[in-house]
Amino acid sequence: MAFIHITDAGDDGTGDGTTFGTAFATPEKGLTDSAAGTTSFGSSADIILLHYSATPYPGAWSPVIKQGTVMTGVDSAGIRWDNGEHWNTGSPDWVGLFTRDERPTIQSTSGTVVAAYEWTSWHGLVLDGDGTATLGLAGAGGNREVFFTDILVKNIAGVALSALESQSVGIRYHAMDCDSGAVNTSRPQIEIHGLIAERVSTSGAVSPVSMGGGNCIVAQGVVYNCGNGSGAAFNLTAASSECRNSIAFDNDTAWGFRSNPTKTNCNSYSSNPASYHTTANYEGGGVPATCLSVDPEFVDAAGGDFTILPTGPMAGSGAALATPPTGTFARDFVGETWSSPPSIGAYEAPLVAAPVIVFHRGDASVAANGTWFFRADEYESSFTVTTEDSIVELQYRLNGGPWMDLTASAGTHTVELELRDGYNNIAVRAEDSVAQETVAAAVVRLVRLPAGLLTPEMVLDHLPKFISEEF
Repeated sequence: MAFIHITDAGDDGTGDGTTFGTAFATPEKGLTDSAAGTTSFGSSADIILLHYSATPYPGAWSPVIKQGTVMTGVDSAGIRWDNGEHWNTGSPDWVGLFTRDERPTIQSTSGTVVAAYEWTSWHGLVLDGDGTATLGLAGAGGNREVFFTDILVKNIAGVALSALESQSVGIRYHAMDCDSGAVNTSRPQIEIHGLIAERVSTSGAVSPVSMGGGNCIVAQGVVYNCGNGSGAAFNLTAASSECRNSIAFDNDTAWGFRSNPTKTNCNSYSSNPASYHTTANYEGGGVPATCLSVDPEFVDAAGGDFTILPTGPMAGSGAALATPPTGTFARDFVGETWSSPPSIGAYEAPLVAAPVIVFHRGDASVAANGTWFFRADEYESSFTVTTEDSIVELQYRLNGGPWMDLTASAGTHTVELELRDGYNNIAVRAEDSVAQETVAAAVVRLVRLPAGLLTPEMVLDHLPKFISEEF
């Protein structure tokens, strides 16, 4: 493979990226000059090496794998930093730059896919065990934490995530089709913020999410269609641990949640308890205070879509954190910012309520509710204007275009809009029947987010220079 070097002391104009001394200055230049594709590990795929003097370990390399790259041929010891195919020591990052549906893939057919040594971080990657590797992301030595975001582990003939050290943190972690669990660790103070486990723990009496240490946290999690007749979907066993804003749904386990940990605004439900061997949704019976036992109404759980509708029971039903999350912690699996209070589950309910603009005769003040965000291709975007009898002419225009007439009668009038990606300005004005003059006007800004794509700010969050600043 070719290495493309980037450093904060580099130069996009005179550098060629081939060595540390002739490095580029920006990741964008490295991405432009790198190649993606299917490759055997150690051969032709390009990996971008980021060197930042501001990191805790100056000069540490951070490999960036371009979207669409598939790295095969990883041996049983896995991708690692410490020996074999080691890159450097210190506090490095493996970073994948990706769209929602096209992350770089690291594939191994035996042993471990990724051996995560102490103080390493892993971002935006698919770890594929091809049905034969026995570990996906595994702690591999040392006694320090591992940090990982936007990791999908799949097709593991064993445990997807194992042997993490204390104080490790995961954000937006997804495991699917893994025989012996999505998470299995005994160490304390491990946090996972954003978790999806589907079709895991199918080969034996292994709980899908098993965390035995104290002071562990799982927040914004979903465990669906997992288990093999026993255990708990969320098997946190210490009284000092907590499950928050999480859902256990249609699992083949004895319980959704164990009795020991604190359960804050969680939901456990089985559509067919006899079929799913569910003794009780919560160990010990009953439903804990603040928790629920209702159908979460996922859009299509069987098809792997765990998003929720704004009208469903999970929308806005979560418990807000005392300190609101920031940076990469503040977003769900599709980049939606968590509301306060958040929804229950791995996805925030989309913000699709349209702004309401109210006109009153002789009153120049207009009620317009700020900036509204719409996810493209999922919901039609519209706005509503409520008028009084005295309004005789009502018009709107989109993004500086021509003024368009609305019905001026009393009542509520809704117009569907074709929004462009990014910011859109909606201007509305009304004319009074008494003075025949414009009595009120308003401009509302709508933001249309491209379907399935991360915004540039979200991509930058995955670069280690920015990740280090969030700590």
